[in-house]
Amino acid sequence: MKNFLKILLLSLILAGCTDKYPEGPQLSLLSAQQRVEGKWQWAIARKIEAGKETNLSLRFTNDTLDFRADGSVTDSRYGLTGQWDLVSKNTEINLLFGENADSLSIPPAIAFQVKLLKANEMWLEFADDSMVIEWQLRAD
Repeated sequence: MKNFLKILLLSLILAGCTDKYPEGPQLSLLSAQQRVEGKWQWAIARKIEAGKETNLSLRFTNDTLDFRADGSVTDSRYGLTGQWDLVSKNTEINLLFGENADSLSIPPAIAFQVKLLKANEMWLEFADDSMVIEWQLRAD
């Protein structure tokens, strides 16, 4: 009977794990905040605007984003400093770089949907009626 209760409890816990991020993971021992914090390099960066795709990956070669626990974020190449915050039950990340955000080919304030969030890999996507921006980042 005790084994049955343990199995039932484990099943309920695992059943509660939803697909928060479309590409995973379903379960992590680290909080979303802990997984975002740190230095990230671009693996893939692209922008689709007016049906035209622009590959931005070469532009961000050797560039890093440093997400800090205090909510600040710094870009190493352009020296931009901004703010970040996880919202919508940790399924979106807001970035606020202000007027100099065009260096990163993004609007001054942007809300990326988190597609994948692992300790060493993060995929972000922004989409509206006029453009799509995709970033795939790897831990530095």
